[in-house]
Formats: sequence, structure tokens, C-alpha cells
Amino acid sequence: MRGLPGRHHLPSMTVTSRWTIAGRAVLSASALVILAGVPDILGTSSPATRTALLVGISALLPVWLFFWWSAIDSANRVLPVACVVVLAVVLAGLTYIAPPGRDGLLLAALAAGAAFDARRAAYAVIAMALLAGGIQLLHGGSTLFAAGAAVNDLVVGAAAIGGRLVLVTNQSLVRARDEIARLAISEERLRFARDVHDLLGQNLTLAILKSELVARDLPASTPATVRQTQRELAVALRQALDDVRSAVAGYRRIDIHTELAAARSALSTAGIELTVDDQVGALPAVQDGVLAWVLRESVTNVIRHSGARRCVVRLRREQVRATLEVDDDGRGGEHRRDGSGLAGIAERLAVVGGSFEAAAVGGDGFAVRASVPLPSP
Repeated sequence: MRGLPGRHHLPSMTVTSRWTIAGRAVLSASALVILAGVPDILGTSSPATRTALLVGISALLPVWLFFWWSAIDSANRVLPVACVVVLAVVLAGLTYIAPPGRDGLLLAALAAGAAFDARRAAYAVIAMALLAGGIQLLHGGSTLFAAGAAVNDLVVGAAAIGGRLVLVTNQSLVRARDEIARLAISEERLRFARDVHDLLGQNLTLAILKSELVARDLPASTPATVRQTQRELAVALRQALDDVRSAVAGYRRIDIHTELAAARSALSTAGIELTVDDQVGALPAVQDGVLAWVLRESVTNVIRHSGARRCVVRLRREQVRATLEVDDDGRGGEHRRDGSGLAGIAERLAVVGGSFEAAAVGGDGFAVRASVPLPSP
């Protein structure tokens, strides 16, 4: 054997987090491009223009900072869209009241490129580039000058789109690395369990058989102490074999995080998009194993029977219970309940005092919800 698998630690994300914070800080500071021209405008413009400028800057800065530090990562996708729209309106207004040659819409193009998927971002950046060129034409600039402003916005927006694609790819690679690490741990546990079972289990079984043969062949004149020692030896060997089997069963048990990694791989192969919302934390072994079985069966059901395009897995800890939800947008209907093996999962949950629900949702999807009680702390 190659040795007992020890505790594995996934690589730290500290360096990545520091780079993320540094990037947000730099992007937040890019608003200085707008602020740099404020003194000149204040010194040469009318009172109405100065008022409009101050109002625009007051609206721009909080939205700009909120966008980079909160909205861009929000699960509510309305927030980044709303921020980009507000930024585009405010920056278009500031560009209009600024002297010819100044273009604030490049910041809006930067935000759009960073906030949206590539296709939507491209449309948004093109629209802002055209708007920037149009404002320069309204200022009396030449067609060439307006085209230059538009191209400038396109370049900034394209750079933001590229940066987002790199970041998304890097996050996917990090998730893949973590999943590979978890699967490697699971494979090592299974290998170790097989080795223990094949070597120790076989030898202990042989020792028990030989001990029983020796006990049967002992002559009648054998002292009682020797017979007692032999019986105690047989009992100890059987106990050792039971302990080995228990240890092997423990190493072979499935866990929820290994099943999540396997589910991501299986659903990806089937062309089904998976979204995971895991907020359950560490669970006791029994409850973890039961929910892992529910997840495995539910994902198998999605792949085989649903025809879904998307699947969502949610893990929650609700006071003294842990819950698992698996939703998909495939075909609803009771036929999925009948042939999916979910009845066996319900029985497994009932053993630990859990609850189970599986039903079609609105005719266009199927939802599985399992809940298990957690032991008192």
C-alpha cells in the first residue's frame, strides 16, 4: 500500500483575493480621468453648467464605486445593468457639457465590458461608442475627430470584455482544480479501502478459520486455560475483522462535496448548465452521506429523464436541519417520480428522520427537496 491518505488542503486563494482587491481599487481610481478636467470646466463655464457638472459628479462617484465593489458581483443581475445605465446617462451628460475633445463615456464602456457577457457587452460598447461620436459631432467636431472618440471607447470596451473573459476563465480553472483535488482525495480513499479489505480482511478471515480448526482438533486432555485462551483469540480476531470492515465502510462512504464535483462533471458532459449555491458548511457523517445519495440520484434523474438545459443545486443549514434542493427546467410530470428511484431515497431519508419532496413545478421543471435533522451541538 502507498500509505494512509492524510488530510488534504486545497491551495489558498489569498493571492487571487489580493489581486482582485487591487484591480477593484485601480478601476475605482479610473474615475480620476473625469475629475481631472473638473477645475478647467468650473473656471470657464456658466453657473448653470457648473451646477450641472457638480450634480453629475455627485451622482457618478457613488454609483461608480458601488458598481466595482458590490454590484458587479451581485447575484441580482439587475444591479449591474442598472448601474451601467445610470453611468451611461450621467457620463453622456457630463461629456455633453464638457468642452470638445473630452469623452467620459469611455468609463461607461469600461463598466459595460466588465459587467455583461461578451455578446451583450459588445452591443453596449458599440452603442456607447456611437453615442460618444455623436456628442463630439454636436460639439462641432469633425467627422474624423468623432470617429476617433468612438474608436477610443471601442478599444476601452474591448479591453474590458477581454479582461472579463480572462477572469471568468481563471475562475473556471480554479473550480476545476478544486474538483480534481476532491476527486483525487475520493479516489485515494477508495484505493486505500480496497487495499485494507484485500490484505487485512483476507488475512484475518484466514486466521479465524485456522483458529476454529485448532479449537476443533484440540485433544480432550487440553487444559481449560488453553481452551479459554483459544476462544478469546477467536473473539479478538473476529472483532478485528469487524473493525476493519467498519473502517473500510467509512472510507468508502460518499460525501456531498465529492458528489457536487461529480455532478458538475456529469451535467457538463450532458450539456446541462449547473449552478451551485452551497451554504451548508460541514455536516455530520451520517447526514452528509444521506444528502450525498439524494444528490447523486437526483442528478442521475435530471440527466436521464428531464431533457433540461439548466439545473440548480442549493444546500442550506436551517437551524437544526440541513436541506438540499435540486431544481431543473426540464419536463415535469409524475412519470419522472415513478421510474427514477426516488422512492429509495425517501426510504433512506426516513431512516434518519428526514423528509423528502419531489414534484413537477409549473409543468416546465422538476424540483427535489430533501431535509435531514442535525444533532444538537
